[in-house]
Amino acid sequence: MKITHLSYHYPKSKKNLFHDLSMEILPGRMNILIGMNGEGKTTLFDILAGLIDTDAQIEHPVPAHEVLYQIQGVPVLSTIRGKIWLN
Repeated sequence: MKITHLSYHYPKSKKNLFHDLSMEILPGRMNILIGMNGEGKTTLFDILAGLIDTDAQIEHPVPAHEVLYQIQGVPVLSTIRGKIWLN
């Protein structure tokens, strides 16, 4: 997957989250994206998955229906034992 010239800002913000970002995710390799909370990691994956429209050029090597995008989440545990286990 390759993305070229991505610039993006949230609709209510004038500050760019990404400015002219270009990157390539190589198949068969481990690709890691690290950053602090609110740095745009999830937004970048939303853009790559086509959930957010941009003017960037995105090349997908496989059809979209063959890609799995799983949003992470913290499980809601309703018991004290479960909450202790989580911590």
